[in-house]
Amino acid sequence: MNLEIDDLRKEREACGNAINSLGLTRAWMFEHSPASADPADETYLDKVDQCDLFVSILGADLTDPVENEYARAFSKGKRRLLFVKEVERSERASGWLAERHDVKWRTFASADELAQHVRAAVADEVIKAHRRLNLTPADFEHIATQLRSEPVSFMVRTIAASELKEVTETFPELVARYPAFDEWVAKKAVQISNGDAVAYVAAYGAENAGFALVSNKEAAVKKISTLFIKPRFQSHGIGPRLLYGVVEGAARDGVEKLYITVDDGLRTILEPLLSKYGFYVEGVSARRYGAGRAEWVWAKRLIHGRLRPTQLHRFVQRIMFEERGFGLERVDARSFVARGRYDVLGSPGNSPHETLVATCASTDTLGAYQRACKRAQALTLPLLFVSIDPLPLAPAFGQCLDALDLEERFFPMYTVGRSEGLIVPIKERFAQRLIPLSNQLQMILPTRVPLRTDNVYYRYPSPLQ
Repeated sequence: MNLEIDDLRKEREACGNAINSLGLTRAWMFEHSPASADPADETYLDKVDQCDLFVSILGADLTDPVENEYARAFSKGKRRLLFVKEVERSERASGWLAERHDVKWRTFASADELAQHVRAAVADEVIKAHRRLNLTPADFEHIATQLRSEPVSFMVRTIAASELKEVTETFPELVARYPAFDEWVAKKAVQISNGDAVAYVAAYGAENAGFALVSNKEAAVKKISTLFIKPRFQSHGIGPRLLYGVVEGAARDGVEKLYITVDDGLRTILEPLLSKYGFYVEGVSARRYGAGRAEWVWAKRLIHGRLRPTQLHRFVQRIMFEERGFGLERVDARSFVARGRYDVLGSPGNSPHETLVATCASTDTLGAYQRACKRAQALTLPLLFVSIDPLPLAPAFGQCLDALDLEERFFPMYTVGRSEGLIVPIKERFAQRLIPLSNQLQMILPTRVPLRTDNVYYRYPSPLQ
């Protein structure tokens, strides 16, 4: 299986691991191949000729080798899967993507999300092509077993103070991070008993895979003191499930702000996960972990209420920028320039940052976006476009957020008005018919929350609802 991508290290690793996890498939990646006397371009193209399935990831730019390899896969009639990162692209990459009518490509925002999409798509291709690939019944049963959701599922739960030592000892790497581990456990156990902290454990089947500890700070503020995933379970969706459990618990407790401090060495690993769940960079403290090692502060604002379309522009101004110390300069009734030390979505970089922010609460989302693009290009500024309705096409310029993105970033807030909906079955047997199991030919991986029969709740209607 051939794998040719832009320079996206984390995404390449996540994609390769997802392919290899299926048991019947193996990914070829250039950086993992042995030394060869053959020219590099011949090595790439030979692997394209040999592969059964060509997987490509498009990031911010498109290089000549990637374009040539895709063209080779197309000319050879190879099955192709294309995954597109939600990032601002170069003119060349955008133009190439606009011409990709030969495949149905899938967007992703993080390496974890990409791994889920790749695993499902590759498994679906293998299942559909089991005759062409000469799979035996035993092979087919093997991959079906790998994909079934019933035998292995995630569970995130809180634990009592009496369980803390036993649970944390199942994470050897975590124990190694605390020189006085027993003292740390004893201190946190007291905090849990007093209601000043909550410990979460994420279980993958019968094994503990992730751990988080949340401590109370001032009123309506909590800190994620520990967030740890076992290395071999990374890129399996454990981190998002665990972090969602922490955020959900904070929302139930009426928390208005949740924050975490991250060692500079772990920032690149945790940054995609934190930003996906609405955490923003608040600041950096130098030498907190030693010389040359900074501590990054990421915070999430939890909004307890409803956001109506008429409130969108003021909400974006006040919550997303004014509260975070950005300077604002009004452009018109629906746009402004934001200036701050970090970019508008919290990513660090050279300061100061200037971004044109435009909002749209009307149904003319595409028209408003096109006008915002022209204005941003005229001002030579990057663009953040925030709308109620999702953009009907992949953004060719700037970054875009819609109502569901805002709900995700500011959970438990929800948006009143036009939104997507889900069918909630009232009996388990109906869910079994509506939601296919992973081993069936049809794969369901919704954009926000994967639906499976082990994470759907059933209830009968009552006369009060």
